[in-house]
Amino acid sequence: MALPTTTTRALVTLKNERFQNADFEPDPDFVTVDISVKFNGGVSGSPGQTVTYPVTPDGSALHSAVRSRVNQLLSQTEPGNSLSDADIMLWPPADDTGASNPAPLGLWDYWSETRFGHTTVGTPSMFLGVAISSGTNTTAIPATGQAGFNSHGVFLRSSTTANGGYRYQTSSLVADYFGTVSHKFRAQWMPLTAHTGRTVRLGYLDTVTVADSSDGAYFEILDGVVSAKTANNSARTTVAMGVTLSLSTVYTFDIDVTLAPNTARFRIYEGNNPVPVADQSITTNLPTTQARAFGAGIVATEVSTTASDIGVLYSLGMGTVEGFTRARG
Repeated sequence: MALPTTTTRALVTLKNERFQNADFEPDPDFVTVDISVKFNGGVSGSPGQTVTYPVTPDGSALHSAVRSRVNQLLSQTEPGNSLSDADIMLWPPADDTGASNPAPLGLWDYWSETRFGHTTVGTPSMFLGVAISSGTNTTAIPATGQAGFNSHGVFLRSSTTANGGYRYQTSSLVADYFGTVSHKFRAQWMPLTAHTGRTVRLGYLDTVTVADSSDGAYFEILDGVVSAKTANNSARTTVAMGVTLSLSTVYTFDIDVTLAPNTARFRIYEGNNPVPVADQSITTNLPTTQARAFGAGIVATEVSTTASDIGVLYSLGMGTVEGFTRARG
């Protein structure tokens, strides 16, 4: 995310109770920062000097400019003291691209997340639970699935009917499409008992059974092997994530769909590690018209006729990339 295109007030926090105020006045290639520094309740140096620096995606030029100006003032007021990049924190914090100072939210930016701790989801939830061929859900999570940070959750279970299972999805599966606003989807899921014969799809999709989705952008897990997929009127692009899931391990599945050009980024996180174990992007077969609309959620099925636990669902969330970034803080 680039720096905003309108003048924005930002706060740069320095260690040792030093505070930095800066007005960002962007032009296409450079940002001019009007800097005044406040130390422990007093103002030192000469406020108003401007520093011009190139806009860089990772914010390094901003750190360099702030450090240079603050050190200049420190040389006048506190000889011998200086700041390093580690002393400087920009607020609002960096987003997933590493850029600082995210742009203001639009009228239709949002983030909505449901955490599952009960088999009955309340009406305000974005996601409704529905059985597939007599599948069920339960909160009887065994100790083997508990890691301390993944409390609660609901088991999605198959049935004695082939390809039975359970799904949690938006009430409408023809209400959304890409190309107008960004999209963000997140699901937290644990395969627990076996991989063989299980099919799990989660993300933006319009299927309600074991059948593949006709439209959307989603993860597909077949026998524990994960692929990223996009679909537009049943024309599909499939990219292997290079990950085979481990049993009794919780995973976070992230999908970001950005604009101009439309790109779907798929990431998988394992356990509570914030570094993704897989990261792939797709730019083809992203539906961008109302005729190819979709919904969102998870569909879990099993081919056998023995009722069993497919996996544990902990959360589902959806919104815009900007809404998620602001909600995360």
